[in-house]
Amino acid sequence: MKTVIIAYGPVSGSYQIDGEYVKSYSPDAHDGRGDATFTNDLAEALKFDDIIAALRFVNQQPVSRPLRMDGRPNRPLTAFTLEYKNVAS
Repeated sequence: MKTVIIAYGPVSGSYQIDGEYVKSYSPDAHDGRGDATFTNDLAEALKFDDIIAALRFVNQQPVSRPLRMDGRPNRPLTAFTLEYKNVAS
């Protein structure tokens, strides 16, 4: 079994993320504000060995901006509501 991440949340431009798989993510993009792409196709989704690996991936902090203005860790992907799901390899 592998683990995938499903995202729900903020509108990106005119596009609402509503139950799509995380396809890619770069926490350092856009000066530490992060950048993610999403897909409806499970075959294109990032797959992790287990939920721990998925959580480590989500909790990455940008090297260029590790902290938010309030001093808390900057973890851009957590702006979305995330669901972790086990899928067949």
